[in-house]
Amino acid sequence: MNKTDKDSLIQELVQEFKDVQSAVVTQNLGMPVSEVTVLRREIRQNAGKFRVVKNTLARRAIKGTPMEALSDSLTGPTGISYSSTDPVAHLKAVVKAAKAEGVKMKIVAGVFEGRLLSIAEVETLSKMPPKEELIAKMLGSLNAPATNLACALKDVAGQLVRAMEQVRVQKAAAGG
Repeated sequence: MNKTDKDSLIQELVQEFKDVQSAVVTQNLGMPVSEVTVLRREIRQNAGKFRVVKNTLARRAIKGTPMEALSDSLTGPTGISYSSTDPVAHLKAVVKAAKAEGVKMKIVAGVFEGRLLSIAEVETLSKMPPKEELIAKMLGSLNAPATNLACALKDVAGQLVRAMEQVRVQKAAAGG
């Protein structure tokens, strides 16, 4: 690869990495192309991308991006999985692939919104529910007090009507 090709690849990677919300560095020791292809497909279906890039080029490309904290993790045969849209979905795919039987890939480190993550933190983050589910839970929590108040007010009005009905029935039975 000549200098012009390297520079254009670095510029392409800088454009891809500048809006990254989360990323994971993996070591792919002896991983066959067929497994890498399956992994790429799985990550792509989960709003992410997977690239195998020379470490020196990757280090140059991540300078000044949210992925800069991963610079020290780029050693040996590495792959980088990243997402700019759904920070958790692609992590689920990577963790699942790393834990699959017979796969020669391990997670080295991760980054979430510019913060370096350990392997355990990457696995914990991958277990979070999807973004849409979290938003739905939050909206449900915000809506709960108003719903409870409406139910309580409705119940008070209902009790008043039932009490007035009992008074009417008692007066009618007493002849009044």
